[in-house]
Amino acid sequence: MKVTLAEAYDLLKVIIEKSGFNMSDEIEINYDYYWNLDVSEMFDFEKKPEVMVGSLYDDHDWLKRIATDDFATILDFERFAHLLLGMTHSIREPGGSNPPQKEEA
Repeated sequence: MKVTLAEAYDLLKVIIEKSGFNMSDEIEINYDYYWNLDVSEMFDFEKKPEVMVGSLYDDHDWLKRIATDDFATILDFERFAHLLLGMTHSIREPGGSNPPQKEEA
């Protein structure tokens, strides 16, 4: 499978648009730590991966710095993936953020 960066960008945009959220909406994440697997171990089923602890707050802080830095690294893709998973978990959890209901015409 090949995925272009343009396709990934477009897919994320479509998911946001069709999810019921607006670009100005916020998703509140009320937790920080998560179980993390090294990406090199995620797809290797020959051995048991080492589980580590990650921080959504750290990921978010690093990602916000990209706007003022001259470059981003491959680790920023991982940080963004973790942030997306944290947002997904917050939406699914009872009492978490929920997409606005569409008004019926």
